[in-house]
Amino acid sequence: MFVRSLAVVCLAVALSTDVSMARPAASATGTEFTMTRMSPTTGFPVVSVHQPATGGLDLCKTCIGFAGEALQELLNLILNKAVVGTCSKLCGALENATHSKPIGTTCTILCDVYGIKAFVKWIENSDLSPVYDCQNLGVCKYNDYGDAEITSWASTPTSGASGTKFDVAFTFATKNGTSTGELRVRVHTLDDVDLSIPSNYLADTTVAGSFKGDLTLDTTPADPGCDPTQSTCERWVPGVYVIELRICAGECGDVKHPHAKLYAVQNTTFTITGGPPGPAPPPPPPGPPAPPAPPGAHYEDPNAGPCATGEDAVQITGVGGSFCSPACSTTLPCPTDVPDGATAQPQCALEKSGTSTPSQCALICKPGDDTAAVCPDKASCKAISGTGICTYDTLV
Repeated sequence: MFVRSLAVVCLAVALSTDVSMARPAASATGTEFTMTRMSPTTGFPVVSVHQPATGGLDLCKTCIGFAGEALQELLNLILNKAVVGTCSKLCGALENATHSKPIGTTCTILCDVYGIKAFVKWIENSDLSPVYDCQNLGVCKYNDYGDAEITSWASTPTSGASGTKFDVAFTFATKNGTSTGELRVRVHTLDDVDLSIPSNYLADTTVAGSFKGDLTLDTTPADPGCDPTQSTCERWVPGVYVIELRICAGECGDVKHPHAKLYAVQNTTFTITGGPPGPAPPPPPPGPPAPPAPPGAHYEDPNAGPCATGEDAVQITGVGGSFCSPACSTTLPCPTDVPDGATAQPQCALEKSGTSTPSQCALICKPGDDTAAVCPDKASCKAISGTGICTYDTLV
């Protein structure tokens, strides 16, 4: 059991022939990730990793990035009865909600390709799993016969003082190609700091062959005055660091969806031999106190007794039943302690009358599908705007 924090590099990689892996965005660690396909005869790279991409727009890559950023907001817009008559209206509402023109533009591209009815149906049936959702849309490929074997995974140098740049290189081979998926690297740090290295998804499939790549880890310690609420504050204290490499079809850790599986996993290590540890970074400011409540205390039946502190008994116009609804905001997420046996997911989805920003939580389900998202005992899934909300059937 790991008790240290995890620094994660999530690089979903469409391992396609003669296509290089793009770099992730710059991070606090200076991490860079590159990959090339290897020649089957010489073992030397066939393609420069910095060649510019050619051809048209990669809809799979576009879809995966878009799904990760915007599907939840689109579901909220539909749940709150945003105007969705045309692609321009729906995507305009999304652009306004996210304050992001690129997200609105990507929405318009995908919506125009598939049409407003198919696009809205895709949103309503989405499972908030970007690779799986984009496979369902038909823009990402899968290969259920895919495979991958990690043939090497090692750090150069194997040890050094803090400030050393460690080059962690891998090779892997596939006999049958792979699905659109993910290549994920995790660095297990020693001082409970999450490095927050951003993920980078690529979308396509690969043919059989061998591939190589490397990850550069800059272990320069953070400034002593680093504020962990504003940036990464890894100190790279002396000790042994474990680096885990996973290659997956779909998203690593996904055991729910078809076409997703773990191809291979392997660990290697590097050692920080010295360097002043420096003072501990300042603690983050305390967040808002959570009301004390036993497990399963939220989203209960208001007919069975008063709601917990911080909850309101809620009824929705046009929807039968009621439920206890916790408050939420952009800085206050919905509580996840749902009643025992429930699998419906909490979302900050409801707006109070006269407002345009969601401020109340609800358990979101799928009408007609009692296995996808199970409501609490004595509650049922009520349809609303293409999705569903769990309510208890006896009115307050």
